[in-house]
Amino acid sequence: MDARCSHGSDATLVQCSDTGRPGHLGFLLAGAAMYTAWALLFEETRGRAVLPVGRIGPARATSSDLAGQLRDIERQAGVRRTL
Repeated sequence: MDARCSHGSDATLVQCSDTGRPGHLGFLLAGAAMYTAWALLFEETRGRAVLPVGRIGPARATSSDLAGQLRDIERQAGVRRTL
């Protein structure tokens, strides 16, 4: 049994204390995800950057014609050779 665990009065009751670090990391990651989601939502709806997300420049434009988009699709990840 872990050194941080203690037995209660009943043999089946065991109480363990945790350091709490995994919980803090989860809250930090959730906060970062929510901030990023809100920043990208505001940018999409207002048409300009409202909250900084660390982008360096504008996104690259894709080719406008379908042939240009499908040119190298057989070598893209997730595309099977045959079904």
